[in-house]
Amino acid sequence: MLAYACGIAGQFAGSRDGPSVFREALSTLPALARDISWDSWIEDSRPFSQIGPQEALRAVTGLAAGLAADARAAALRGGFPVLIGGDHSAAAGYWSGIAQAHQPRGDIGLVWIDAHMDSHTPFTSPNGYVHGMPLAALLGHGDPGLTGLLSPRAKLRPDRVCLIGTRDFEPEEAALLRTLDVRVFYMDEVRSRGLERVLDDALEIVGRAPAGFGVTLDLDGIEPGDAPGVSTPSPNGLRSDALLPGLRRLLRDRRCVGLEISEFNPSEDKDGRTLDFMLAVVANLVRDRAAGAS
Repeated sequence: MLAYACGIAGQFAGSRDGPSVFREALSTLPALARDISWDSWIEDSRPFSQIGPQEALRAVTGLAAGLAADARAAALRGGFPVLIGGDHSAAAGYWSGIAQAHQPRGDIGLVWIDAHMDSHTPFTSPNGYVHGMPLAALLGHGDPGLTGLLSPRAKLRPDRVCLIGTRDFEPEEAALLRTLDVRVFYMDEVRSRGLERVLDDALEIVGRAPAGFGVTLDLDGIEPGDAPGVSTPSPNGLRSDALLPGLRRLLRDRRCVGLEISEFNPSEDKDGRTLDFMLAVVANLVRDRAAGAS
């Protein structure tokens, strides 16, 4: 397991505490903790407000480079790397590393579960928050420091990526994804068709990738009442009782090569709802992976 204990890429820095709170909670569950080791811990306690957009971008680039190297090494060891963020700028580093590790077999796909598109570049972002840029960077658009992590090539092919639960975004990032023809399952479609049918389509898209696919979960993709522990809640999201089995379906797929859970802000959590959801996702993953290996 890897950690990105940073909140440097957005307005609110509370997500930097997410990994440590998760690790502490995990330590109280010996049956689960004994099957998990922490292979990487990347940390930066500075808030965005202290350094501004240019320095934040430089800092994230350095942090993401370290995370990319650690994620690549973890994947090459043959395990199933799980990343606990931190703000969602973590995705640029983590998935660059996972993609590079699997590159000999070809491209990977990615299921991006999020209220937001995270597809700005420094030229389109209205605020300079780097946590709004990682998907664009992985697709090869944006600051060269982020797009060029480990390799100058784009880490993801647009036709092997899909977004689920999207509902809060700016026109510029929507235009980029539309130009690239990335499939976006907006929240209206999820509600009308049902998550199960959307996941059928998502698996068809990411299943085209010869090296497997990953899952990135920004916790603000979930309905805030179910998972309040996030910095940028967005109403009318995915319900946790439907998403938990949906995630289990994705992660049990033998083609799945990695999981990222980001944007947990413990200071905003209520009654441990968000933390409990994270623990349930990881517990299901550990249990299912162990059963598959036996």
